[in-house]
Amino acid sequence: MKRYNVVVGGGISGICTALFLADKKKPVILVEKGSSLGGLLNSSFPFKNEFHFDYGTHFLNKTGNSHLDKLLFDGLDLNQYKYLKVGSFYKTLFQGNGFVTDFHLLNKEKYFNQINTHSPKLREENLNDQLINKFGEGYTRDLFDPILMKFFGYKSKDLKRDAHRLFGLSRIISSNKQKVEKLKSSSKVHDEVLAYHSYRQGTSSLKPIYPKNGGSGSWINCLVNKLNQKNVIIKVNSSVKNINKSNENLHSIKINDNEFLIENLYWTAPSIFLYPFFKLKEKKSIPRLRSYIAHLVIDSNYLTNLYYYQCFDPNFKTFRVTLYDNFSSPCHPQLRRLTVEVLLKDNEEIDSDLNQKLLDELILMGVVSKKTNLIHQSNLTIPNSFPVLRNNLKESQSLEQKLVNEFSNLHFFGKAYSKKWFMNEVIEEIYKHFYD
Repeated sequence: MKRYNVVVGGGISGICTALFLADKKKPVILVEKGSSLGGLLNSSFPFKNEFHFDYGTHFLNKTGNSHLDKLLFDGLDLNQYKYLKVGSFYKTLFQGNGFVTDFHLLNKEKYFNQINTHSPKLREENLNDQLINKFGEGYTRDLFDPILMKFFGYKSKDLKRDAHRLFGLSRIISSNKQKVEKLKSSSKVHDEVLAYHSYRQGTSSLKPIYPKNGGSGSWINCLVNKLNQKNVIIKVNSSVKNINKSNENLHSIKINDNEFLIENLYWTAPSIFLYPFFKLKEKKSIPRLRSYIAHLVIDSNYLTNLYYYQCFDPNFKTFRVTLYDNFSSPCHPQLRRLTVEVLLKDNEEIDSDLNQKLLDELILMGVVSKKTNLIHQSNLTIPNSFPVLRNNLKESQSLEQKLVNEFSNLHFFGKAYSKKWFMNEVIEEIYKHFYD
């Protein structure tokens, strides 16, 4: 009887795992409980297929690995960009780069001069220590902590090291363009903490890309077509009912009403759905924020040419704004599309008029005119988005590692099991498993 490599989870990690296996001529079954593959990388058409939106900003990047890039992007009709026009907002809209500015701080010159003169702590117990070591106490207290409170609901002393990287807070935009260029070229300390004032500088040779038609969901459709061409068995609206174990191996798996022999099981879905088959108690998972996503159609042009920007200002609910018609083909000659994201903490309630409030914020930020009206609006809430990396989360032996040690043909892939967060990093990590 034929044995299959079974991949559970139809997000980008599961799709890539199935694609890499199929590229190696392995028989593959890809299982997804939802009605389609792609997870958060799909595009939506909430207004009678006239306007398409992504779940946030999902520009793609080639990896520089010719074989991997061919697997991922060959056959996809793409736009390529020299650089992404990104910005940030804190009191004012900065249209030169996506890192946070210190322009609003009264003591910014004093804090800037402390970057290279403060005495680093010997140990970094938490994010507060890490930020003070890199940026000094002034920036940590007056710049980073208010932003971290907005995003996570906690200050730096309550968060783990590197938690700030989830929101692009690894560098700041400070001083003036000429001074920063000089410091970055002559000082490693400053190069690590200061960002260029222009998105044209410091860009990678690997250019960002975006599908010419249909949004990021077009990429998922292209990958699904490749899976079909490589004879991957795709089972949507399906779930695992049982897993049979034999000695140190997983022997078979029941998917809906059908049972298949297993060569390898690759789990990219949340672990909690696997634990019952091994009689394991659910471990306490890392808490996550909820993301509120508003897809809006407005009746006026944007007042900026940015592709997207992040709002660091704690006085605004907005987290990130995507301005589609600045980088993709417009869907309408007069109307414009945008997506506004808001991060929700704990059981935070959503105001019934939140979309109008978000439009009011766009007006205050100078992104659209005061005469702008909402023509169409659609919203959704994603229950598990960014992890809240609390400093008091205890490190314990991984149940996933325990299972991997016990069963030689069980593997875990994806963001939930990796220290990587960004999409390309996760994909490259999976690729190395099969090709290195």
